[in-house]
Amino acid sequence: MMVFAVLGLLISGVAFCYVLFMVVAVIRGAPYVPTDRKSVETMIDLTKPKTGERGLDLGSGDGRLVVEMGKRGCQALGIEINPFLVLYSRYKIRKMGLSRVAKVVWGNMWKPDFGGFDIVTVYGFPSIMRDLEKKLLRELKPGSRVVSKDFKFSDWIPETKKDGIYLYIK
Repeated sequence: MMVFAVLGLLISGVAFCYVLFMVVAVIRGAPYVPTDRKSVETMIDLTKPKTGERGLDLGSGDGRLVVEMGKRGCQALGIEINPFLVLYSRYKIRKMGLSRVAKVVWGNMWKPDFGGFDIVTVYGFPSIMRDLEKKLLRELKPGSRVVSKDFKFSDWIPETKKDGIYLYIK
């Protein structure tokens, strides 16, 4: 009986932490919304990744964009604030044999410098897009490609738009 009580408390604690991280994610960027297969393909196709380029997925969720960039030859990095999604992404990457080209880290997308990346993907709420636009324009090298699903940057004019996905080139 005691084992069940402890197990119940542990499950309740994990559930509480998960809900807390989801609330933080909504406040600081966007909630976890899995990107559908067609949108993943469109986002990657628009960026035209080349072998050896570096790709970054901001708020990488379950890692599906990181995986796809890795499959296409990019050195792909995902940054995710939800530790449960980070663990799940790492599991998927390992299971698919992509550990040499794809990686997801637990962290805050505002901290790293984006200067070393050729491709950046993002699904961010309008509340973060203005500040993110400034950071990207300040840090990315010329020719870098940024693709955003559903939400546009306020001042940056997209090169292409397809099915609610915007491609920007610095």
